[in-house]
Amino acid sequence: CNTTPNCTAYNDVTFMTNPNSFVVVGDRPTGQIEVWDVAASCDRPQLTFTHDNHSRVRQNCVARHPARNEILATGSSEGSVSIWDLRKGDTPFVKMQEAHAGDVWSLRFHTQDPGTIVSVGEDGNAFRWSYVGAGEKTPERFTHSPLFGRASQQIVGNHGSPANSVDIDGMTDAVAVAYDMGVIVC
Repeated sequence: CNTTPNCTAYNDVTFMTNPNSFVVVGDRPTGQIEVWDVAASCDRPQLTFTHDNHSRVRQNCVARHPARNEILATGSSEGSVSIWDLRKGDTPFVKMQEAHAGDVWSLRFHTQDPGTIVSVGEDGNAFRWSYVGAGEKTPERFTHSPLFGRASQQIVGNHGSPANSVDIDGMTDAVAVAYDMGVIVC
């Protein structure tokens, strides 16, 4: 990578259930999402996906679904949260445009309720997202219930700086958010 002028860094990585497989995201010349299986090859990824028909949107973060190894969530530089099925190609099957006003820096699936995702971003907000599906015939979508307003519930407000990292405890629903200015909110 150091000798290739158009090569950029990876932004996040997560292991799949197989310890030889992992997913990385970034703004790479070959694609923004790469699935690697080091047992098969250390030289190139097994799968490469781009975002929005080969646009140059940078993927900042990735999370693996806790029960379905083929499902990933990503957060992007355009503020979107997307859910991908690795079996189905380059297009996310769920996408919330403008989930955040700026970059999405971190997201996690809830381990006990995988239909729930938490995300944080440059705008300093933390949101809890819910999505539902009706199987293979109907694409999954984010909920738009009055309870969640814009398909989300703001769980932590802006603390005057970007929110960089989030985690959610699957047993207690406790959320921890880390901010630029050295603030941690639980």
